[in-house]
Amino acid sequence: MRLFVAIDLPEETRGRLETLLADLRSMPLRISWARPEGIHLTLRFLGEVPQGRLEVIASTLEAAGRDHAPFSL
Repeated sequence: MRLFVAIDLPEETRGRLETLLADLRSMPLRISWARPEGIHLTLRFLGEVPQGRLEVIASTLEAAGRDHAPFSL
């Protein structure tokens, strides 16, 4: 399974991106666009990871998150 560590964007930011994407889609560009609901901020791409490693990765990320204060975008 392909995994990555990412942050969901605030709704306001996502809305602004949707508007920008709508403008860009109207241009004659040969680009495959992401769905607005799938847009996120990727912190780290982990690549192909065996299913059996999922629990270890999740608990490690959870522990790392406890050591840091929340932040806003």
